[in-house]
Amino acid sequence: MHRSGTTTALRLVLGLLGVVAVTFGTVTMLTGGAPIADGGAALSPSVESELRFFAAWFAAAGVVLLRSARDPLRHRMPIRWACAAVFTGACARVIGMVTEGVPEPVYVTLTVVEFAIPVVVLPLLSRAGSPPAD
Repeated sequence: MHRSGTTTALRLVLGLLGVVAVTFGTVTMLTGGAPIADGGAALSPSVESELRFFAAWFAAAGVVLLRSARDPLRHRMPIRWACAAVFTGACARVIGMVTEGVPEPVYVTLTVVEFAIPVVVLPLLSRAGSPPAD
């Protein structure tokens, strides 16, 4: 893939990831665990509080990704940190699977996708080249 095409692909991937993070982070901040609670079981107020707090971080990370998507060559470090955070989150899901049991299939699928994100984004970032000189 040509550098221009690589940069375009990187922008699209980052933009998509940013939109997903902002959307789902915001929805979870507003609705809490209602859409994800197993069998409609209510979550405790403490779990709701934690979930909504982390959802705000997820939405904020989406904003960073959207900003980085505009000029990924100049925003390499936030992109790398976002990839590290997504990878770490996927590892945390695996810890939960080992200690608490396997969740519903959608969450297993999300774990696989989260492990794949850095595998896709970081090589695109590397192939996109260096930022243009001022």
